[in-house]
Amino acid sequence: MKTLKNSGQNFILNYIYIFMMIFFTINTESIWAQVCPNINEIAVLSVNNNSCDYDLSEIAFEETICYQAKETDKRSFGESMQMIISLFRQPFISRKSQQNGPYDLIIVPGFPYHQDKGADLILKARIKWAYYLISKGIANNVIFTGGSVYTPYIESRIMALYAMELGIPADHIFCETRAEHSTENVVYSLRMAKKMGFKKIAIATGPYQSAFLSSYVKEHSLPVCFIPITIAIIGTSNSNGFLDIDPSTAYVEDFVSLKERETKSERFQGTLGNNIDE
Repeated sequence: MKTLKNSGQNFILNYIYIFMMIFFTINTESIWAQVCPNINEIAVLSVNNNSCDYDLSEIAFEETICYQAKETDKRSFGESMQMIISLFRQPFISRKSQQNGPYDLIIVPGFPYHQDKGADLILKARIKWAYYLISKGIANNVIFTGGSVYTPYIESRIMALYAMELGIPADHIFCETRAEHSTENVVYSLRMAKKMGFKKIAIATGPYQSAFLSSYVKEHSLPVCFIPITIAIIGTSNSNGFLDIDPSTAYVEDFVSLKERETKSERFQGTLGNNIDE
């Protein structure tokens, strides 16, 4: 097996990334102040001026819509802040989780593959992280998980092809091909791992996806922990080692994108884990 150069735990880069997220999230709070001004004041002003330019029933309706939108935005903002707070912990969670190895198995969620573009940064980062963990003896096996969701290529099989090129032995690689959402990646892979007799399991993915999935894992008491990718690994994902692959074995005939099979609402429910097969 090849030896991956240890780039170390670069916590400064992690926090630069997190502070950028905080900046963009906080700035979303001011959007509704611009989009939905104080409609009550507009209504009073129009009545005092005996103006007929405003329909008060329409103003009341708009006020209700803006109120609902503001309440939704507040909830969304609160959830985003919880996510950001959890992101602060990801570098330390990763370091602690690595020290608690070795793991029987790591689960690596898939990402869309486009043949004309090849593997992009996120796809490379997840594969490289899996290789790093196995080459360092932190994990012994890997399940790449994901079907053909947004492109006609089965995500898990594409990742397996790249992983073998990097040097992960084929007999230590498994593919879960049903999952179409992050929560399904976890549940279907855990079911597969249980059947194969693996017990000590971790999810190895990016810090944001780790933070998102952690609440789902906790809510459903799933027997799995997290080893979030370090930014140092992501930053070096364009380095040598990702050779061209033949993606034909991962190609699906008569493919139909998830966007054409499910509405936005249905996809959102899938992301929350509400469409998982029993």
